[in-house]
Amino acid sequence: MALPASASAATVALDLPCYIAGQNGIFAGFGFAPNAMVSINNADLGPTTVTTDATGSFSQGFTPPDGRALGKPGSRDIVFTAAEVANPASTASATSKIAPLAFATNKGTRSPKADRSWSFSGWKVGQPIYAHFRFRGKTKRNFKMGVATGPCGEFKRRAPGIAVRGRVSAGLWTIQVDQSPTYSRSTMPALKDQTTVFTRFRPRAVTSAAALSAAALNGRFSFRGY
Repeated sequence: MALPASASAATVALDLPCYIAGQNGIFAGFGFAPNAMVSINNADLGPTTVTTDATGSFSQGFTPPDGRALGKPGSRDIVFTAAEVANPASTASATSKIAPLAFATNKGTRSPKADRSWSFSGWKVGQPIYAHFRFRGKTKRNFKMGVATGPCGEFKRRAPGIAVRGRVSAGLWTIQVDQSPTYSRSTMPALKDQTTVFTRFRPRAVTSAAALSAAALNGRFSFRGY
């Protein structure tokens, strides 16, 4: 007895619950007709075609979009659908997630000690995320942000823009985000960014270079975020 056209024993699966941008993955299918052409569709990667083996199975490797295509930290669904070309009723879909390896703060000029919204994604799940604040080649503080949670290694919190103790010096600051408690230029994976801390002041009257310098030193330190 022939099965109804809507019935399908085909199933598909993805090998990971979340893919970090650029990480290779595998999309596999089972229960299709033997030696059949199967169309695979994904909105990010476009269509492709594979041929099942003698058992009606297939395995297809893929690489998700890179981080630049995904933008800011966060995750979203990635969906794959497979359908037999000669029998479109034999179809199945599988969903996972995709995330960039990224960190960011909300923008806007304000004091470097003011709290900002920090967001992270793509880090190793269950391990702490650290921010290393460096100035003129020296690490001023190794700051533990929090623990990356699954399935895409995400975390959000509020923390100072430059989380160091004491005065924040004016000039160019470098931040390295990774999952090591101490800074090392060789730590992988790691992300770096820079921001400039500057003074803003409105002296009522400046009559000399010395007065201008004093006004600058007493001004408000600000930066624009990472």
